[in-house]
Amino acid sequence: MGKYEDLEQLKQLKASGSITETEFEVEKYKILNSNEANANKTEGIYVASLVLGIIAFLLCLVPFLGLIITIVSLIICIIAKKKVKQTGNASGLVTAGLILTIIGLIATICIHIGALYTMFYNSMSVI
Repeated sequence: MGKYEDLEQLKQLKASGSITETEFEVEKYKILNSNEANANKTEGIYVASLVLGIIAFLLCLVPFLGLIITIVSLIICIIAKKKVKQTGNASGLVTAGLILTIIGLIATICIHIGALYTMFYNSMSVI
């Protein structure tokens, strides 16, 4: 049910005398403000997924910190993606954040593998 249907039903309850004027006002306030508060919370996670995706992409060169940020970003992006599916909203922020996170993750893994290979190769050439 949408908020307008809820308000109409609430108005009918008030007209029939089932609820008082005070109860009507309290419930009306809850209906009108609950959807807005939930939308703001959801939009916050969309922005967080994009910001963390950018940070993960930029920090892929930093050992360990880049990997930790990338993993956190990936988790936030997955949660945000689930929220997008639940609410039916289309959010390019989440998609952009997820793409940047995946690129950052791939770059981080490649850089770490390259660093380990270089360390191993250099240690073998000394022997």
